[in-house]
Amino acid sequence: MTEVLDWAARCLAFSPRVVARVGQVTAALRLAVEGVGFTVIPANAVPHGWSRHVRQAEPPLYREIVAYGRGSMAQLTRRFVDLLASVELPLVSRTELPPDALIR
Repeated sequence: MTEVLDWAARCLAFSPRVVARVGQVTAALRLAVEGVGFTVIPANAVPHGWSRHVRQAEPPLYREIVAYGRGSMAQLTRRFVDLLASVELPLVSRTELPPDALIR
């Protein structure tokens, strides 16, 4: 998420003071819950019971998901792309995004 956070900070014209960078969502959540700072993670990565610690980003952050390959897709790749297309998460098309949404 470092790349996404750095991009969002540039879009919002601020430089965050980084206290720690971690490679696991759970570690980032624990540091934030303990008051070390805050973290930005996808809503679907927040474990059940931790939602009371969550605040929504304003404006919302959206990231485009893209699948590509050099040739025809292997069966597993095709199944993954089909799964992404069928998911009923809060996935939205570009036309449905709020006008002030940050998009990457």
